[in-house]
Amino acid sequence: MTAIGTDLTTNFDNFVVRLNAIGAVATADQITSSGVALTFTSGAVVEANNIFNIIALSTASNTATGILLNAGTTLSQILKNNITGVRQPNTGGWSAYGINVSTTTSTDGILFANNTIS
Repeated sequence: MTAIGTDLTTNFDNFVVRLNAIGAVATADQITSSGVALTFTSGAVVEANNIFNIIALSTASNTATGILLNAGTTLSQILKNNITGVRQPNTGGWSAYGINVSTTTSTDGILFANNTIS
């Protein structure tokens, strides 16, 4: 799931992602980048989701992330999410994150509470 505002003055406000299963068991259906991605979003709530099997392709040059908070994500809450099986099998130096916070442009006022990552 992705929410993208235009910039700091045109945020995508009050986006709620709650009580979802985000991921897939079947390899052909797996998410290969981010389970939830927020950019220029204010007041978002990402709560009580089961995010699983976020697996980048072995040839991919991207980061695999359960929850990605990109530039301009502010005043948001990331609560009670269960994140499992986030992997980046490419040996070329790419990463995998349960939760990734970008600090390139104003990411402040974010509450993280009771998330599990394994």
